[in-house]
Amino acid sequence: MVQLIKKEYGPLVSVIFIFVSLALPINIAYSNLAGARYFSFRWWIVQYEWTSVEELGVMFVWEVIESDVSGFSGTHNTQVVWGAFAIVFTLLIVYALYMVFYGEKNGTLESFPLQTKYLTPTRVSGYGLILCGLGFLAVTLGQDLAVKDLAGDGIVIPVGAVFMAIAGSILLVNSGRGDEEQE
Repeated sequence: MVQLIKKEYGPLVSVIFIFVSLALPINIAYSNLAGARYFSFRWWIVQYEWTSVEELGVMFVWEVIESDVSGFSGTHNTQVVWGAFAIVFTLLIVYALYMVFYGEKNGTLESFPLQTKYLTPTRVSGYGLILCGLGFLAVTLGQDLAVKDLAGDGIVIPVGAVFMAIAGSILLVNSGRGDEEQE
């Protein structure tokens, strides 16, 4: 098996991946609506958007989803699914902060209290990042298709969602099965 991360650095790398996922926007959108260029950067809970005509500012994601797909019948479902994955991602951030403060206090994560033979901090972070990445990707693509049906053009690039899924996969590949010895 390809080993990209040494076992002892797994928790540290998982915390770094979670914080990078927090900093990256889940998706970036560009559209040309009625001659005005429209840009938006959507994070897990807020969205910043502006046009070439005016700055629209910062809005909460659930308000944006409702206004983006108001003619789409799955608006409420999209908000609920995005909200569910935002809660999971928030819990993942809390878990990463707990790992940081526990590791700083004790000097190591070897005896991390939420760790079993098969469930290590690296694996929990990997599963959480994959779940959030694929969930945000599905909502982004579903919303993108609905908006294209209504508006016509534009592109949505799911930067953060793809990063989360890839980072989670890297963590899981490098965490091993738990019952085998890694060197």
